[in-house]
Amino acid sequence: MIKNKVKLTPIFLLAATVLFNSCAILKNCFAEDPEILLKTEFDKSTSVAVLDFSKHGSSISSNMGRLAADKLSEKMFLSDSFKTVERSRVNEAVSFLAIKSTEELSADDIQKLGLRLKANYLVLGNITNNSQTDYLTDKTISSLLINFRIISVLNSDVVGVINYSADYDGSLNDKMDDMMNKIVKKLNR
Repeated sequence: MIKNKVKLTPIFLLAATVLFNSCAILKNCFAEDPEILLKTEFDKSTSVAVLDFSKHGSSISSNMGRLAADKLSEKMFLSDSFKTVERSRVNEAVSFLAIKSTEELSADDIQKLGLRLKANYLVLGNITNNSQTDYLTDKTISSLLINFRIISVLNSDVVGVINYSADYDGSLNDKMDDMMNKIVKKLNR
C-alpha cells in the first residue's frame, strides 16, 4: 500500500502564512468592539445622569474617573440622541446628598439622586487601566477597560450593561476618547 505524502512546497507555506496572519489581523479588528446589552424599556430620549466612574488599576490618575464620566456625558450630548444632565449638577447633587462612593448606591440613593437631578436613568461606571512590560521586546502593553451600568431611577433595575476592553500604546486620554465615541455610536443603533 502506497501512502501519499504531502509535500510542503514554498507556495503552500506562503499561502498558509498569509492565511494565518490574515486571521490574526481580522481577530484584532473585531476584538475592539464594545459589548452592549440594553433592555427594551431603556428610553434614551429621557434624562440620563452620568456619575463619576470608579477607577482601578495601575498608573491611573486620581481624576480619571471624573474624566471618563465627563467624556461619556459629552459624547452622549453631542450625539444628539440622549438628554444628558449637566455634569456640574450631577457632582453638586452627589455632594449635597453626601454620597461618598458612586460605586455602590442603595435604591434609596438612586431615587434621591434621580429626583434631585430630574433624571430617569443613572450611569454608574468603572474604568480600569493595566500596564505590563513585555520582557522580550521591552515594550509596555497597556489595556483599558470601561464598563458601566444604566440604572432606572424608577425601580433601581439595571436596564443596560456596557463593557469595552482595548489595548493601546499611546495616550490613555486619547484611547478613552476613542472608546467613548465607539460606545455612544453603538448605543445609538
